[in-house]
Amino acid sequence: MKILHISDLHFNSGSYSEEPYKIQKSLVKLIDSKKNDENFYILVSGDITTAGNEGGFREAATFFKKILEETNISKEKFIVCPGNHDISSESFEKFDTFSYGIRRDNQMTFNEKSSNIFIENEICFLSINTSYHLDHTFGKIDIKQLSSILQEHKESIENCRTRIIIFHHHLLNILDDDNSAIKNSYNFFHLINQYNFSFIFHGHQHARQLFDINNIKINSISALLDTRAASNLIAYYEIGDNEVLLKEEYTYIKDEVNEDGTRGSYKKIC
Repeated sequence: MKILHISDLHFNSGSYSEEPYKIQKSLVKLIDSKKNDENFYILVSGDITTAGNEGGFREAATFFKKILEETNISKEKFIVCPGNHDISSESFEKFDTFSYGIRRDNQMTFNEKSSNIFIENEICFLSINTSYHLDHTFGKIDIKQLSSILQEHKESIENCRTRIIIFHHHLLNILDDDNSAIKNSYNFFHLINQYNFSFIFHGHQHARQLFDINNIKINSISALLDTRAASNLIAYYEIGDNEVLLKEEYTYIKDEVNEDGTRGSYKKIC
């Protein structure tokens, strides 16, 4: 399977300028160069908007619908979770409208529950809302509800060859003045270890983090639409037999001149 991991778009109402359109075009080109089978997924780990505004969600929906349409990726392969900047009027209704508008189902909606499981082709995606508690300042997981959902789908999960978790907040702080990590991560790992998940993808810090905990590979990436220097990263993964992971990172260079004379493209940095 192949994964494009994107995080922290921070669309804001009225901010859908020329630059996101250029990024969109470059993403389509990159995906087309990698996609050669049906198991290609786009993971977006939260902070779709800047402040949960409706206009930002509309802009993000336009952005991703165009990418799915032009790359011929089915809408079910769009896997997403909310971030702390997606809280709107103490709810996730606007986020759910955004998610439903792209997927046309409720598999990735979070106003009524904090975790969702989506399974296809022996691949399990567990998407968790680490902002369910409606506090912008730190991450937290609803362990009780997560435990119930995992137990409900236990047999289906056990039949999956690849098991992936996506949420927004980070698990470990890397900045001295940052206290926004998931507060109950110990209880989370105590629970999740029973289900043999292999990968976690998240965002939030706008920074790269790569490490393992209990044989689970933790992968984070920085903000998509931040075009300053090399802070704007996306990651491409291939997960093969025995869950061997190939990773490539790309940064968007807005002044790069393309063959057709336009500017802006993704360049592989590692």
